[in-house]
Amino acid sequence: GKTNFSLSFLHQGLRDEERCLYVSFQESTKQLTRKATEFGWDLIPDLESRRLVIQHVPVGELDLDIL
Repeated sequence: GKTNFSLSFLHQGLRDEERCLYVSFQESTKQLTRKATEFGWDLIPDLESRRLVIQHVPVGELDLDIL
């Protein structure tokens, strides 16, 4: 549910020609682009043009003292 909602929000932003940043703590860029294609959304052109940046930060790499 949360990922689907986030991808929908992201897709609308890209359609409105906004630059978007997606920070993921679970899914990789590959997993997110695959999920988006299930809805008929091709994120690859936006990733290649840098209109979309997906930053995957595995939870195990977080240092709460820095945050």
